[in-house]
Amino acid sequence: MARNRDKEATLLDWQQDEIREAFNLFDADATGEISYRDARAAMRALDYSPSKLELRSLLEDADPKQTGYLNFDAFKGIMTKHAATVDPKAEADKIFAMLTSSAGSKAITYHNLRDVARELGESMGDQELTKMLQALTQGDSSRGRGDLSRDDFGKIMVPKADLHDVDD
Repeated sequence: MARNRDKEATLLDWQQDEIREAFNLFDADATGEISYRDARAAMRALDYSPSKLELRSLLEDADPKQTGYLNFDAFKGIMTKHAATVDPKAEADKIFAMLTSSAGSKAITYHNLRDVARELGESMGDQELTKMLQALTQGDSSRGRGDLSRDDFGKIMVPKADLHDVDD
């Protein structure tokens, strides 16, 4: 069964962080507002590309006075509505695939994190990457692998309630 689109979407912390980061990226002068053009670019950065007609409707709803600008709350409102239409399990699978370099990989490894950090231009040392992986696996050394399985990653990224909504 598809996720219930009538209920109010609840954003996870990482989703809120991504929305804030995208907004701030386009609010270069720190006014607390972004233009419609920048809002569209920020949406695209968040992997949401509404049609021109849909975008016009979203902007009219978010900015009834048609000022040409959106504050963070208005932008977050648009993205929250969009989040209600996204399959959280599919999104987690997509992110997992991006983090694992080889097709069909069953776990995120230290090497995957290192490669992604390099691609993003992050200069993270071995200790930082090891600590990150340990935090993600919650120090579970009982597995002895030092990696993060697809199932464990899904549990971090998608709350149980959302998994039930998708799988029913």
